[in-house]
Amino acid sequence: MNKSLLRDDVKKLIKENEENSEFVILDIRTPEEHRQGTLGESINLDFYQEDFFQKLGELDKSKLYLIYCRHGVRSGKTFEMMKKLGFQEFYEMAGGVASYTGKEM
Repeated sequence: MNKSLLRDDVKKLIKENEENSEFVILDIRTPEEHRQGTLGESINLDFYQEDFFQKLGELDKSKLYLIYCRHGVRSGKTFEMMKKLGFQEFYEMAGGVASYTGKEM
């Protein structure tokens, strides 16, 4: 399944996959934004890096991904990239981490 999730669905997805080693939370904000606070045990892949698309394509396409950024713009673009790259199951956090936490992170 590939779609955007709202806050409650994001919480449910994270809760259901707490022990799933095949579940990856992908923070595509800048390293500076990432240092200000993350969602769970996320990995950081900076959307603005020149080689972002290449690095995204190197990720394991069979894993389950939740992607997020600050407000949802970068994650929306990444969502489309992941479709083109052949990822099997991934979700985008609608509105970004700001809508999820209710604050800028």
